[in-house]
Amino acid sequence: MSGLRESLEAALAKRAAEEQLSLTLNEWEEDDKARSTATVVQAGVTQSVFNFLKANPHISKKAAITALDRKGFNPGSTRSIMSHMVREGMVRSTDGKLLVIADSYTPLKQTKRVVVAPRKEVRIVTKTTQLGLASLKQSESVQTQDAKPVSLLDTLSVRQAYALYVELKTMFGGN
Repeated sequence: MSGLRESLEAALAKRAAEEQLSLTLNEWEEDDKARSTATVVQAGVTQSVFNFLKANPHISKKAAITALDRKGFNPGSTRSIMSHMVREGMVRSTDGKLLVIADSYTPLKQTKRVVVAPRKEVRIVTKTTQLGLASLKQSESVQTQDAKPVSLLDTLSVRQAYALYVELKTMFGGN
């Protein structure tokens, strides 16, 4: 009988340990649920603006900025955030009235500022080649021109002189 009694006690002890483990796991799950519902994401300016617009549908942009200014938010920031929300499609603006379209707040995407480089002036130069006597006439005029660099530079504009400088630099391999 003692063997049967020991087996029964062992089975009861095992069952009590399993029940205790089950209770502990249930308590942990309840704590996790309580924490997840109690944990509130700290509301930044953007989320506060979103929540305000959701709580006040069809409010004008000006009235929303004024109301948020009274709550301590910078009017410039709120105006910018509202415009960004409209661009992102979270909020719709109709006749100056704002209506939240999104179900819940999602952080706004960062927009990259595009810096447009100034356009360089492009000149298309076409060379005409003449055949026959016309080509001889050109070569004669080049030979009879004054070959002094200063007199050549006197006939050029500043842009033409710079273009000549760049071309000579590339021809002679300057720094």
